[in-house]
Amino acid sequence: VPLTTGTLLSAADLGPPQYPPAGEAILALALSAGAFPPQMQPGARVAVMAGHAASSGSGQQAAGPGTVMTGTVTAITLGGGAGGTQTVVSLLVDTAAAPAVEQLASPVLVVLDPSGTDVP
Repeated sequence: VPLTTGTLLSAADLGPPQYPPAGEAILALALSAGAFPPQMQPGARVAVMAGHAASSGSGQQAAGPGTVMTGTVTAITLGGGAGGTQTVVSLLVDTAAAPAVEQLASPVLVVLDPSGTDVP
């Protein structure tokens, strides 16, 4: 049935939410300059890796996960994050990977080939 201008829609008219897709989650990362390529755009496929963690008093650095997680950039907000000096990048990731990505102290994003053949 075609919609006409001014038609009010109810939730039943629209159906259940379809985003994010089942098994995926959207998360936001506040990134500092240098933690992602400046030419990165929404839609880019990225690898999420542990960056340089701040060293502790013992000189040891916190270890990141041993696996590389991938996601898709859904949005980039400049000047977000703490004090307005960081860039907030929203990523679509597998639900199972979301907790590990959120645990990274200093995440770094690397833009990947869209074909999916170049995961580091």
